[in-house]
Amino acid sequence: MARRRRTRADDGDLDPRALHESGNGPGRHFARETVQAFLDLDYPHCPPAIRRSVADAVSRRTWAPHARLAQATGIVLGNFARHQFTDYDDLLDYHGLAKDEARLVVEDEMRDVLASWRRGRPD
Repeated sequence: MARRRRTRADDGDLDPRALHESGNGPGRHFARETVQAFLDLDYPHCPPAIRRSVADAVSRRTWAPHARLAQATGIVLGNFARHQFTDYDDLLDYHGLAKDEARLVVEDEMRDVLASWRRGRPD
């Protein structure tokens, strides 16, 4: 049976890494169409190409049996926003920050991106 990591992040939430299944044990998969429908409803202002990429990524992974669609989608969307729409990678590569430090630096910017995809950009 696959082991699930039961760790807590600094903010008290379950560590997202605990939602990924390790090993060959039973896991949860989400149908691409289900993920796409969720993204279309909950993130209507996210660019369609990004929604398709995220739907593909979520549906390809094996998630822990207790993972919910909103959690899995949130993890992948957050990772995408962090890497594509912030200076996260530059902070790691050029400024030598640790992952936790770089995440703190870009957290607000990443949340702003996700919020804009949910509600749209103000005019």
